Amino acid sequence: MAGVRQRICFVCLFVSCMFIGGFCHGSVWSGKSADWNSDGDPGWNGNGIPNSQGAVAEFTTGGVATLVEETTLGMYLFYDGSDNQTRELKLNDQLLILDFDGGGPGYAVISNGATRVNSRLGVSSGSVELRDDLLLVNTGTSAGTYSISMSSSIGGKGCITVRNVYTDYDVASINLTGNNKFVGDVRVLSGTMKFNNSAFGDAGNIIYLGSEDGGPAAVISIGSATTTKNNIVVSGGAGGVLLLGSDEQGAKNSTFSGSIELNGDLNVLSQKTDGAGVVLSGMISGVGGLHKTGSGAVFISGENDFSGGVVVDFGTVEAQSPGALGLGNAEVREGALLRLLVQDCASASARFSVADGQNGSGKIEISDGVEVTADTLTIGGVLQPAGVYGSIGSGVEFEDSHFTGGGIMIVSSGMENQTLIRVR
Repeated sequence: MAGVRQRICFVCLFVSCMFIGGFCHGSVWSGKSADWNSDGDPGWNGNGIPNSQGAVAEFTTGGVATLVEETTLGMYLFYDGSDNQTRELKLNDQLLILDFDGGGPGYAVISNGATRVNSRLGVSSGSVELRDDLLLVNTGTSAGTYSISMSSSIGGKGCITVRNVYTDYDVASINLTGNNKFVGDVRVLSGTMKFNNSAFGDAGNIIYLGSEDGGPAAVISIGSATTTKNNIVVSGGAGGVLLLGSDEQGAKNSTFSGSIELNGDLNVLSQKTDGAGVVLSGMISGVGGLHKTGSGAVFISGENDFSGGVVVDFGTVEAQSPGALGLGNAEVREGALLRLLVQDCASASARFSVADGQNGSGKIEISDGVEVTADTLTIGGVLQPAGVYGSIGSGVEFEDSHFTGGGIMIVSSGMENQTLIRVR
């Protein structure tokens, strides 16, 4: 079923892009800021509202349009207005049906093409039913805090595809924050999408992050405590950074409990504080690797077999389970921390690397009683001798300031030993 939905979404994306370019059927209504009022005409009427399959609501000014009855649209578009304008479609307790063609493959479209400063597009309150797939697209150059926001509850059977010209995760994001129940996959092909709990609808929906040659793409949690149960598939060959995580600085975890398939590398962002972090508790597989970014912590607790390794660029990565670090190598960069809590959290063939630099040395913390086996160990760019490594004062063969905690690392191969005890 997931494969069928994926194929349909991909085909329809091409079709929908043609329609955005001017090939759309249906009537176009250029609305004003006032509320919509229906005169009973079930179709489009210049004195009422567009209300039919494929109908287009097109705005060039900010303001609020309020639904007073159930309404069907094919497209909801916003173009240039004045600076700092928000165009909002307020549903109240009404239902907005998004239906491009009344059946068969097709994409309803919500699009922000505004180029004025901080021009934003919103859909709020009420409910949205997807009778076709939905394309959320930001093609404008307005660098506001968000470009499109949907807080209405989304239901129906349709995929959601996101295309966003902005790739910086804290600028002009496309936000889904409703209590959604739709059944259809979510494809974030380019740019940033932000979400809270339930944004991805049914737990069986798959999140596809990135696309072939699509450039940077990001899925970022904006709730203080979120749990995302959906499985995630990370694209290979995207040609840009693919990012998952949370930019919230609160003291509650953001959890991704579904599986993660790495067809390419994935950056994991955490800015969490006070002992909280971004939790990856599902199984992580594939040929890609994980790159930790942000000042907060990432907790990995699945039994994983991904082969691309782990790089701790900033903050902390905590390996909480056997196999947490997968089958690849581990690199700890300047000022970062890798915390190893349990036996067998890394592959015995893993090569560990710890950096020195102006931002402070990287650190490996091994919990009391834990013995980690490694193939090689490199510190400050220098391959180290085989042997047993631990913290200063631990009494092991090689005491080293790059290690903390009461555990040890047993390195099976390396340069020929020159000394028996070394203190760094």
